[in-house]
Amino acid sequence: MPRYIVNPAPETQQNKSELGQTVPRDDVSAILATFGTGESEYAKRMWDKVLLENTDDVIHVLSLKGLFQWISPSAAKVLEYEPSEIIGTALSSVCHPSDIVPVTRELKDTSTGASVNVVFRIRRKNSGYMWFEGHGSLYTEQGKGRKSIIMVGRERPVYALSKTDILNAGGIGENELWTKMSTSGMFLFVSTNVRQLLDRQPDELVGVSIHSLMRADSKTEFGRILEHARTGKKASVKHEMINRRGQVLSAFTTLYPGDATEGLKPTFIVAQTRLIKFSRGNQSARPSIYPKMERNSSDSMISTSGQHLSAGTSQGAGGTTPASGASSSHFVNTDGAVATYSGQNGLMIGHQDVSLAAEENLFDELRTTKSSSWQYEIRQLEKRNRMLAEEVQSLIAAKKKRKRRRNNGNATKDCANCHTKVTPEWRRGPSGQRDLCNSCGLRWAKLNGRVSPRTSSQHSGGMSDRASKASASPRNPTGPSTAQSVMKGDLDRTGQSPLHNTTNASAEPKESPKAGKAPESHAANMEGASGVPAKIEEDVEPAE
Repeated sequence: MPRYIVNPAPETQQNKSELGQTVPRDDVSAILATFGTGESEYAKRMWDKVLLENTDDVIHVLSLKGLFQWISPSAAKVLEYEPSEIIGTALSSVCHPSDIVPVTRELKDTSTGASVNVVFRIRRKNSGYMWFEGHGSLYTEQGKGRKSIIMVGRERPVYALSKTDILNAGGIGENELWTKMSTSGMFLFVSTNVRQLLDRQPDELVGVSIHSLMRADSKTEFGRILEHARTGKKASVKHEMINRRGQVLSAFTTLYPGDATEGLKPTFIVAQTRLIKFSRGNQSARPSIYPKMERNSSDSMISTSGQHLSAGTSQGAGGTTPASGASSSHFVNTDGAVATYSGQNGLMIGHQDVSLAAEENLFDELRTTKSSSWQYEIRQLEKRNRMLAEEVQSLIAAKKKRKRRRNNGNATKDCANCHTKVTPEWRRGPSGQRDLCNSCGLRWAKLNGRVSPRTSSQHSGGMSDRASKASASPRNPTGPSTAQSVMKGDLDRTGQSPLHNTTNASAEPKESPKAGKAPESHAANMEGASGVPAKIEEDVEPAE
């Protein structure tokens, strides 16, 4: 019998069409060669199709019910599905069960002109779940009125940090700035405490390089450890940062590879920056951030010589500098490290499947295998943070209130006229406040005609029309000022009661028998006042 030989089917144009590749590679090269030098009609007509079929992002079209109507060939690389396997299926078949409800709600609530942004966990064909983000908008087909959502999706790297690495680096404390940076040092996210630490706003730093906040000597040091972090290794360095006022602050930054293990290139870097605030005059009393190892202020965690550095400290160099506990005895040399540039010989992009599933991952809520929805977790966290913020504000307000009450209780009050500090009751005076003692308050009230209606018949017998005109009424606006000048001027100069001149308009003033003596008390000042009873009832509140 002849031997049976199975030959693989040749790759035909039909197979390429099934995969979504309808433009041959030679045509793609020809179209790219004519780009910018006067495109041909064929190039202009095929340009959009070339972009759709050769982009790295997953371009897909969804119906309002969540059905895949079309997907780009890049799905085979990102999602491990062939386009023919996923077209016509529902989004719920590949979306995580805990995320399908909020994602479907976002798709149904979209409107014309509004953008759609969704982040969810999607199931790959062979490698399990991964975080997937999609951005797009609603498209309405003219004439037919059919609506669909055109989206661009890609893998979304999320935070994954080891608790052990953070503890070895000194843990999390105060005066720290957490940032997310690109591999070149550009800020992608800045924590809100940058307002207190650097007097800057988080939004204004996003898109700005961290090198713009450093001096020239610190840029070189930081550039070396940044190159080291691009190889997937943790690195630390002491440098200087400049706040909004131009002041130079000493800082210590630890860089963690965001989504890659050692030997792979991360897509982003997480930076932990500590501001070292201490007095240079008392360096021995400054606490160390890392007690395991201390080094010179001019040294970083990466040595250019590749030799061991002394663990001693030079006090004349400005104090001690903490070092990371991850490299307890050796400092890694960047010379001869793996190239981190892109290309065939460059370092491969890492993945975070292992780090996300690890038990010591600090961001346990972002595990792809977690049964609960991340959106629900975030809403609960926001609610808890809002309640804590309200509780903190109430405690601060109560503390200020107690402090204000304590300060008011300690203040010593005295009479504005005679400066006595002991009185059975404080009464209102010309200022409108209760700053007069009982005697001065009653005298001022009687002088201005402010007598209680219950006792007006008892005390108004000797009052004349002139005294009533001197009262503080709307018709006589000069009354209070005249009365005040009488109390402060005439009483101190002559020792004679001012009521003596206002009791009788036609009577001549009589000299008090005790005018030559210094007044011994408030009662002594009123002995010569005609028409005033010998005893003043201090429990009568003057009418206002």
